[in-house]
Amino acid sequence: MTIDTAKELQMNIAKEGLALLVLHPTADVQLHRECISHIGTAWDIPVGDTQEVISLLDRELDAIHAAEKNGTVTHVLPEEELPMNASGLETLDNIWDLFETSLRVDSPYARTRLFEMAKWLEESQNLLDWIEKTDEEKQAPQRAAPPCFASYAPCEPLCAALGARVASLHPGQASALFAPAFAPPMGNCAGNLPVR
Repeated sequence: MTIDTAKELQMNIAKEGLALLVLHPTADVQLHRECISHIGTAWDIPVGDTQEVISLLDRELDAIHAAEKNGTVTHVLPEEELPMNASGLETLDNIWDLFETSLRVDSPYARTRLFEMAKWLEESQNLLDWIEKTDEEKQAPQRAAPPCFASYAPCEPLCAALGARVASLHPGQASALFAPAFAPPMGNCAGNLPVR
C-alpha cells in the first residue's frame, strides 16, 4: 500500500459510513471515524486530509438533523457513489487493506478497531454471499473453526480463513495482531500452543 491507496481506503470507509447513515440515519459511525483516523496515523497522511474525510460523516449527520426540521435530507454524496452493494472483491480489498494497515500501528486498541471494521465490512456487505462453493464444498459438512478462534463465538469462516492466512504470513503473531485479547490463552492461528 502507498499513501494514495491509504487515502482511498479512508474514503472507502467514509463511504461505508455514509451508506450506513443513508439506510439508518440514527446509526453510530464512531467506528468509521476512528478507523479513518487510525489509517491516517498509520500511513502518515496529513491530519488536514484525514479531517476532511471525517468531515463527510459530520456533514451527513448535520444534513440528517436538518431534515428533522424540514423533512428532506440533502445527502453529502449521491447514493450512486455509495457502496450500497459493494462487490465481494471491493469488500475483500478493503478488508486486506485494513489488515495491512493494522501491521503499521503500535496500539493494540487501534489494531482491534481496524479488525472490528474488517468484521463489520464482512457482515454488512454479505461477503460470504459472494463466495461460490464447488459441488464438493456444497456437500461437505461444516468444518469447525481453527483452534485459535474456537472460543470466539460466533466465528464466521472468513474470519478464521483470514486469520489462518495471516498466520501463514506471520507465524506466531497473527492472533496477537488481530485478536490481542485471545492471544495469550489461545495460542495462535499457526496451531502453536499457548505459552504458559
